[in-house]
Amino acid sequence: AGHRQRGNGPPCALFSIGLPRLQILSRSNLELRGLMASHVSKRFNRVYCCRRCTHAAFVSRGKPGRKVKNKKDSRPARKKKGAGFAKRRKRDQFSKAGKRKAVANSSTLDDSQNGETATTGPSLKRTRSKDQENVTSQLKRGGASKGAKKAKVEKANPLVAMTRKERKEARRKGKGNYEMIKSALKLWENLRRHDLSKTDREESVGKLYSLLEGHMKEVIFKHDLGRVVQCCLKFGNESQRTGICAELKDDIVELCKSKYSKFSVKKILKHSAKEQRDQVIAALYGNVRRLIRHTDAADVVEYAYNEYANAEQRSALVEEFYGPQFALFKSAGVRRLQDMFDSDASLKPLIVRHLHECITPLLDKNSVKHSIVHRAMLDFFLHADPATRSDMIEAMHKAVVQVLHTKEGSRVAMNCIWHGTPKDRKVILKTFKSFVKKICMEEHGHLVMLAVFDSVDDTVLVKKVIIPEVAAGMDDLVKDVFGRKVLHYLLSPRDRHFFHPDVIGVLQQGDNNAYSKKEASVRWSELKDTISPSLIAYVSENAQAMIRDKPGSLLLQSIMDHAAGDVHTAMDAVALAAGDEFDPQTHIACDPCGHLALKKLVQNDANRQGPPYFSETMLLEVQGKTLTEWVSTNRGAFVVASLLECPIGAVRTTVKKWLTRDRVKLKRLDSPGALVVNKLLSRKA
Repeated sequence: AGHRQRGNGPPCALFSIGLPRLQILSRSNLELRGLMASHVSKRFNRVYCCRRCTHAAFVSRGKPGRKVKNKKDSRPARKKKGAGFAKRRKRDQFSKAGKRKAVANSSTLDDSQNGETATTGPSLKRTRSKDQENVTSQLKRGGASKGAKKAKVEKANPLVAMTRKERKEARRKGKGNYEMIKSALKLWENLRRHDLSKTDREESVGKLYSLLEGHMKEVIFKHDLGRVVQCCLKFGNESQRTGICAELKDDIVELCKSKYSKFSVKKILKHSAKEQRDQVIAALYGNVRRLIRHTDAADVVEYAYNEYANAEQRSALVEEFYGPQFALFKSAGVRRLQDMFDSDASLKPLIVRHLHECITPLLDKNSVKHSIVHRAMLDFFLHADPATRSDMIEAMHKAVVQVLHTKEGSRVAMNCIWHGTPKDRKVILKTFKSFVKKICMEEHGHLVMLAVFDSVDDTVLVKKVIIPEVAAGMDDLVKDVFGRKVLHYLLSPRDRHFFHPDVIGVLQQGDNNAYSKKEASVRWSELKDTISPSLIAYVSENAQAMIRDKPGSLLLQSIMDHAAGDVHTAMDAVALAAGDEFDPQTHIACDPCGHLALKKLVQNDANRQGPPYFSETMLLEVQGKTLTEWVSTNRGAFVVASLLECPIGAVRTTVKKWLTRDRVKLKRLDSPGALVVNKLLSRKA
């Protein structure tokens, strides 16, 4: 319920007897208070005390005085009616409500334009003007025709005759700086055209800047004019950008928190000179911890930290997680945490405790995805004692998958895997579900997968959670540079042919953790046995594509040499591709990558423990005439030379026998590969 007094008539009856809000009255109680029973609305269960007042008391069938929290609780169940009745009733209610609202808004705006002020509040409303009262009373008496009624209403309130767009324009005119805003938006629409010439653009920017100069703080928080300021920063000259920055430099923190103005701060960082960038970053000092929790401001801090801050500025921003004294007092140069502890050992427990207190509230928020937070996390893990570190790992179970996409974040995730208990590792790995392929294809995230293969003793869990998604996304992983590293690691862990010594050094940091008891060789062997069938099947289906691609051919060689199980099907697929009809332009023996792969596979037969040998398999598909054709091309001749030097004696004898038949033809060839073949044929057995 609520009371709204209209006009200058007598006060409302319900208002005068002082009924409390939401009081429940029976019909008899209403009659005792002097109210007519005809005022009771059976449909809406309300009492209206007069025609010019909307103050209503609810009527219920229960006991008087019962408190009700909701209007629906006090209404008796009504008989259901047809869908048509419900639609008409809803339409009538909305139309009446809309008309009342439009008239009220129009009256308010009309008086605001004439300089009048309206009294607002929850119970009292502005009284209508005398002309409006006369029109209303005349309409009620029916003393005028329909056209005359409409004309009188429009005369009393001109906004009634306006369209919706016109009323919106009229409301805007009632606000300040209307003409300036309109002109600025018009210039902006012209300025953002792609076909605008350089001269016209410079002229438009000059006009726009002169129009907004001195009013930047007023307009930058608006959704449309904020874009205008961004346009000035993008297309303006150095002096114009400097002027804009000078007006806004004292309000950088507030601009970062705004939904629209934060983009202007990013434009300052991107387009302004180094001096203005340093001013913006300096304005963030002392506010980093507070801003990183703010949804909009955190994006600006992350953007400044990653893209434009130098090493000294990054250090100053991260230091604010170490304690309040580091937020207030900045020193020149880059300060490493270990250097601070070396100079004053008493700082270590204080800084570690403060890092723990700062990081823990961020784990359940979107702020955990920012790299500046990952840097603070890494500092904590590198210097915390085992007990405190275990508490943090337990709190980070669900956050590990969100932080591993950055360099520092991947190191944090690896520390969680290395130093987490078997229970912690199990929970963390379960959060990787449906993200395994994406993690394997990330520059830093794939290192976390390698740490999992190195440390988790529960290989059954790894086979259940990780390996199936790796096998399902094999096609994408083979084509991705980081996905291939994961596959190489499953086949030959820490092989220096595929992994840089620095990467191996990082992985070795987790070798002596307290929770990995199983031998590393046993763990790697179990994982290789699981993934090998999927790799062999992939080679069997895609041998042609892999052997013609340099990274793919290296993976193919690794599968042939290290995969567990029978690789005969993979060898057959490669040999079948080598046995295709010879064409110097398209055959794999003449391909830049293909001929090297064939040559390397033949040479690796020396390292195989037993059959099947690739050289024997390939000879089953290749005939003597084909080998002669291979020698006619330089690349193919080197493949034939590898067969003549093959460690399998039967292969060398067969190839030499085939080529001897065409010895005269081969002597006429003068390519480097053909010369090598002729030299090998001349050698005595």
